[in-house]
Formats: sequence, C-alpha cells, structure tokens
Amino acid sequence: MEQKTFTEEAGITLRDKPAPLFRLLVLALLTSARIRSSVALAAARALFAEGWTTPAKLAGSTWERRTKVLNQAGYARYDESTARMLAATTELLLTRWHGDLRRLRDEADRDPRRIHELLQEFKGIGPVGADIFLREAQVVWPECRGVVDARASG
Repeated sequence: MEQKTFTEEAGITLRDKPAPLFRLLVLALLTSARIRSSVALAAARALFAEGWTTPAKLAGSTWERRTKVLNQAGYARYDESTARMLAATTELLLTRWHGDLRRLRDEADRDPRRIHELLQEFKGIGPVGADIFLREAQVVWPECRGVVDARASG
C-alpha cells in the first residue's frame, strides 16, 4: 500500500503558488502539535472547508469561529491556543512576506537551513513544524529535497 504525504491526506494539491503553500504552513502548524496526525489532518480539512485557504481569507475569520471549527474537528485540546496561533501566523505572513511564502524562500536565498529558521518565526511553528513543512515542500522547492525529519524516518 502506497503511503500518502500529509498534503495529499489533507487534500492539498501542492504547487509553488501562495495559496497551496499557505495551506501547507497551516498543516505544518497543526500536525506539529502533540496530537494524533489523523486529528490534525481532520482539523486542516475542516479549516479549508470553511474557505480559509489563503492568508487573507483566514485573516477575515474570527477567533471564535476558528476555535469552533477546530473543536468540532476533534482538535479540542488545543483549539483556543491554535486559533490564536493561526491568526498570529497569518498576520506575520501578510505583513512581512505579503502573504507569499515564496518571498520567505527568497529572503532565505533558497537555503533550506535558513528557510527552516525563518519558518520558526511563525507562532506555533517550531523545529518539528519546520521539518514537516520542508519535507512536504520539497515536491515544489527542489532545494529542499532530501529533507527527512524524525517522523518520516521513525
């Protein structure tokens, strides 16, 4: 049986475009928490089903609504804090990189180690979340090929 990537399981068709890369960032934030990956994936699908597929659309949501959607998807233990992290992450992405993670990549001079560092400036993205993002992004960002994190190698 072929194993799917997190992006495939979350219904994300990964391309080197702002919206799919943003969805990957949200997914990395959700899957890096101490919660089952199946719950994180369900939460990601629920957020995207609300239409929150771009930074601008997520920025237009309320904390209460994000919390409710996360909770209903089973992401109950971290729903309130994650709803805040999603807002902070979106705000940073919009203000610093104009909603486009390709600008973060350019700022890092396409260096995977520097991209990894910059990703951790997002609230809720630590080393594990940055690893997840890079592992999945290598499909469209060739310089990230070969990135393997502990979850993939375990």
